[in-house]
Amino acid sequence: MSQYKLSLPPTLLLILLAAAVFSPATTALAQQSGPAAFSAKAFAGTWHWMFQGKPFVTMILEPKDGGFTGSISNANLHTDDQGRITDASAGSGDSPIVKSSMENGVLRIFSKDGDDENEWAVTLTSPATAEIRVAGDGAPKIEPIHAEKVQ
Repeated sequence: MSQYKLSLPPTLLLILLAAAVFSPATTALAQQSGPAAFSAKAFAGTWHWMFQGKPFVTMILEPKDGGFTGSISNANLHTDDQGRITDASAGSGDSPIVKSSMENGVLRIFSKDGDDENEWAVTLTSPATAEIRVAGDGAPKIEPIHAEKVQ
């Protein structure tokens, strides 16, 4: 069993693994229209990353200058050898979102935790749900994280 300490977005490495893995949209709506069917504005708001029906991370996405700023709360994320999440819990503090980009309906956000920068891929599966994936070179293989919009 692998253990990652997650400062959310900006910490997804060994002891700093932010909780998020994103997979392609799989809901009927996303399958019919694809992730590009949602505008960038649809990503804005407060999101909870969920594990076993309970939130363990809060991600705040605020539109700014054609991109997004905000933060991702820190969390502890544990996975098995296949990248399945076995446990996830809230940590202390949060990591600022320092840059973002949008491509083919997928929002890529970069969070900063100390010297570490983490990349996340956010794909909307409906106006109120998303899948979060760990992205970037050398990112660990982790199953997608389900997220729910709360605001």
